[in-house]
Amino acid sequence: MQKFHESQTFLASARICQELTACESSDHFLTILGECAALLKADKVIALRLCTDSAETPQQINVLNHSYPQEWLDLYVSKSLGNRDPILQSHLRNGGIHDWKEVFEKNPPDPEFLALATYFGLESGLTHGLTDAARACKSLVSFARKGLGFESREKFLCELLIAPIHLAIMRLIGKQATEAPSLTEREMEVLHWIFQGKTSWEIGKLLDVSERTAKFHTSNLFRKLQVNNRAQAIGIALECGLIKPT
Repeated sequence: MQKFHESQTFLASARICQELTACESSDHFLTILGECAALLKADKVIALRLCTDSAETPQQINVLNHSYPQEWLDLYVSKSLGNRDPILQSHLRNGGIHDWKEVFEKNPPDPEFLALATYFGLESGLTHGLTDAARACKSLVSFARKGLGFESREKFLCELLIAPIHLAIMRLIGKQATEAPSLTEREMEVLHWIFQGKTSWEIGKLLDVSERTAKFHTSNLFRKLQVNNRAQAIGIALECGLIKPT
């Protein structure tokens, strides 16, 4: 019976690999990514493309989110959790597959990061990804779940799936990359200070304008980025390359 289930699992992984090779839309990709998560018994999965500089610092981030909590993603950006995330930092340095529990044992995250991840059900995970041929961009895929870590069988499946996932990410993002809107010099200044976590009152003082004027420029910025709040503005700006992670 166990051999039968293993055979079915590998047949499913082969089918998923074929679908990833053929998929031509982000929606289809996310559907298949959900199937990958189910195969690995994960309840959350997200995919990213990270374009880095020579120091392996992300300069542009594109996100294809299937089931990560949006509140976690907003906090991840607004609190600059990427700088405190041992998984991301390890992936940027080395690539390959990362078992969260193993990485956390070697490089324990700070208490706030760990508490937030646990609150959002991101207790155990596998992160994997590859680098493109030009070595300019990396893929990153994270599968997460509550409680127990991932078994060797699930890590093996992740290794089988990562190449077609990587190629699909690079193909789809390359075709649908977000075009940066044209911002005025003042809007770029406001965006910079929003990224630094400043309030409208603080931005007004820094720019030597009234709080009302600062809010006016912020409203224009949101309209051009087609967003409704600061967290979304930062996310889109990062994706477009208007601001760079610190």
